[in-house]
Amino acid sequence: MDGFPAHDSDLRTLRAGIRLLREIARQTPLQDYVAQELLPGASRDSDAELDAHIRATSATAHHPMGTCRMGLASDPQSVVDAQLRVHGVDGLRVVDASVMPDQVGATSMRRW
Repeated sequence: MDGFPAHDSDLRTLRAGIRLLREIARQTPLQDYVAQELLPGASRDSDAELDAHIRATSATAHHPMGTCRMGLASDPQSVVDAQLRVHGVDGLRVVDASVMPDQVGATSMRRW
């Protein structure tokens, strides 16, 4: 299978999520607020129908990031210094998006 979702287990998880959300929406506290299911539509319930909907509408937009705070070694919350060296571990650097405070994107540029 090419693209996203990449594995059958992804489809099983996403199908289960759709079915769980449907069950939640049918509960007494919410049912008065739900007029109808717009997507994928209540009549689309087979695995194949849900898989088709998932494949047609799924996309990734965020990368796990911001989990390694940059700062001084004296800051107990910081993980790396300005050169991305891990505090207290010789020869180890973090060189992925976990040191980025926000996702970069041309359509969502923010001024700091």
